[in-house]
Parts: sequence; C-alpha cells; structure tokens
Amino acid sequence: MQFLQSAHKLKSGLIRLGSVSPPLALELVRNFHETHPSLDLTIAIGSESSTLRSLQDFDIDVGILVEPPPTEGLHIAHYRNERIVAVVPEGHAWTTRSLIPTSDIEGEMLILREPGSKTRHRVERACKQQNVTLTCSMEINSREAILHAVSNGMGISFVTQAEFIPLPGLVAVVMDDEQLSINYSLCCLSVRRERPLIKALFDSVGTATCL
Repeated sequence: MQFLQSAHKLKSGLIRLGSVSPPLALELVRNFHETHPSLDLTIAIGSESSTLRSLQDFDIDVGILVEPPPTEGLHIAHYRNERIVAVVPEGHAWTTRSLIPTSDIEGEMLILREPGSKTRHRVERACKQQNVTLTCSMEINSREAILHAVSNGMGISFVTQAEFIPLPGLVAVVMDDEQLSINYSLCCLSVRRERPLIKALFDSVGTATCL
C-alpha cells in the first residue's frame, strides 16, 4: 500500500521502457530524470515485433516504435519525427555538398539493414518513386556495425539523425527528400495509459494521441 501511494505521488517507482532506437530511449530517460529524479527506468532494446510483444505481455510499460499499425488495446501517441541522413566516409564526394538528391544514390555501393527495416523501406520507396536503381553490396542487421563498415570504406548507408554516431572517418550528409524521414510513436496498453507512472512519462514529452 505504501509503495502504491508513493508511486501515485511520483516519489518512487519503476518504469520499464522498450525501444527500437537506443539513442531515442536514452534521450527520453535523460529528460525524464530531469523532472522526476526519484523514479527509476529500465531500457530494453529490440525489434518492432519484440517490443510490441513485450508490451502485450506486460514485460515493459512503454515502448518507442516506428509508425505501429492500429492495434486493438494499444494506445499510440506521436513522439517525434527524424530525418534520414546518408552516412559516408571522409573524402566522399557528397561531403562537399549541402544537400544530396535521391537520384544521386544510383551507382553508390550501399550497405543496408535487413529487409523489414523501416529505414531501408523509406530509402527503397523513395528510390522506386524516382526510378533510381539501388546497388546493395552488403546487408547488416546492426546500426553500429553498419557505421563501422562505412568508416572502413566499404560503402555508404542511411540512418536517422538521432542514430548517427560521429565515429572517426564518418560524415552525415542531409538528403534533399522529405520522404526520407521516420515517425516514432510512444505506445502503451490502453488499459494502463492512466497509471500514474506511465501517465507521467507520456505527459513529460507532450505526446499527441494519433490513434
């Protein structure tokens, strides 16, 4: 009873956060701690499907997902939009230009995420609409590994701005295509939306309900 009263007053408690994006999860936790320093948060990083499943299985309280489909029993609120940037090695011709059109992707050796990746889907969709042929030289299912591959001159790739890690030898270049962006959502089970700790997290980021 004492724990429930403390949680209600936001003096103590634990929020379990799941996310498809490590940088966004860490940023959310850091900002939340500034206003609620006595509350604890844990972070679980996973795929879209595993994060959604963890929500439905009550293994996490709140999840950061990319444009989840309407799902019965799931409260979905818009969190933020992130532009996709090209990641190229130092010395690449794109580093001297301020904006790169999608058409210039043709002929580049690309290092892409696995099929099903939302970033990859956005790049493929933008290229298809402009009749741009993609040349995929390698698939890697890890953002960090992709960045290391680019820094070693094995090709170029794409990540959201929040996920770009400024490793030595890497440069992020802005693409001149508004389609190359991703919307992230903050989600929880609808029946748990008004629980004090979960409500505090949603309120702290000023989310707008989208479904």
